[in-house]
Amino acid sequence: MAIQDNTWLILLSALASSLAMFATFSFVNRLYLSTAQTKKILLPIYALTVGSGLWGIHFINWLAFHHAATLDFSIPTMFGAYLAAVLVGFITCYVTSKKTVALGIFTLCGLMAGLSSYAMFYLFASALHGARNISIIPMALFSALLTSICVSYLALITLSWMKQYDGKNPLSIKILFSFLTAIAIIGLHITFNASIATDANSIYAASKPLINKNMLVTFILL
Repeated sequence: MAIQDNTWLILLSALASSLAMFATFSFVNRLYLSTAQTKKILLPIYALTVGSGLWGIHFINWLAFHHAATLDFSIPTMFGAYLAAVLVGFITCYVTSKKTVALGIFTLCGLMAGLSSYAMFYLFASALHGARNISIIPMALFSALLTSICVSYLALITLSWMKQYDGKNPLSIKILFSFLTAIAIIGLHITFNASIATDANSIYAASKPLINKNMLVTFILL
């Protein structure tokens, strides 16, 4: 799928992603230090928060890289994309907040997080363009899935490590990893985008009334 970038929105996406990752560090640390009873209450709340943030960031990325900026989309399919994002949020909070995780469980969760991240992208594209108007590019799809899974493992490892980090400059390290995560998320969107092709007739910008992108991005950030 061809992309046309908006530098201002890309910068806003990077800022939102950095802030979201920084907040996730705090969520994981809070879960790690919580009692079992408190964790049962906080886990779904934090998972929903992280998932919602991921979905919102993806929405901003879509507005930054594509013409489509309309609220005329398939609500059920978009909700499916949101559920995929929440699943990623749950996996992230659940795995990284545990004191120890079996290698098999960690491997499975990283795989699920990577696949769910791509599912969110695909469902998002389907909601905007319709599944019939989207075709998969096999080799690019393999590359996108592999990249998504690798990034998921790296994110899980980083979050798991940072919750117990007591070395020097923890704040600086969190800021650095938050920024790197933002770059990774933008890179993932570009990689995902290369894995599909859409029918030109499905591009909403050519046939649907557009909304103000900056207003929508501001709403999502808030």
